Amino acid sequence: MKIRPFRLSDLKPINRLERETFGPHAFDALSLLSYGIFSHRGFLVAEEDGQVAGHCITKRTGRESWEIASIAVQPEYRRRGIGTALLTEALQLFRSRGARQASLEVKIHNKDAQRLYERFGFSVKERLHGYYGPTEDGLLMVCDLGNSEVNPR
Repeated sequence: MKIRPFRLSDLKPINRLERETFGPHAFDALSLLSYGIFSHRGFLVAEEDGQVAGHCITKRTGRESWEIASIAVQPEYRRRGIGTALLTEALQLFRSRGARQASLEVKIHNKDAQRLYERFGFSVKERLHGYYGPTEDGLLMVCDLGNSEVNPR
């Protein structure tokens, strides 16, 4: 498995993965393309056997803060460390660009993802009522990059 920057040829499989993973909350193809063009190498792709196995979209939200805008792994590649590798690479990117804080939003019922983020030092800052629609809350999780490890505990 290798982590590399987004390529235009990744658009179709990533668009499919976004829709399958996030349903109505997925980024559309135009948004994905915009991130690919303007992210300054912050749109990461995990590739396994020549296939897109997962992706991580990041964006700068302030002078010293970045956000994980989306992270997803193809179902057949889950539980192989791909999410961990993508998150590790993203946090290293943030630190290399002077970030002191990282944030992300996650569905309140997605305990697997929350555990992954907690291993990297993320903690819940706020419950986001109705963030994923009227019946699903989200959590805002933040990580102080000065006090956390690049590699999970």
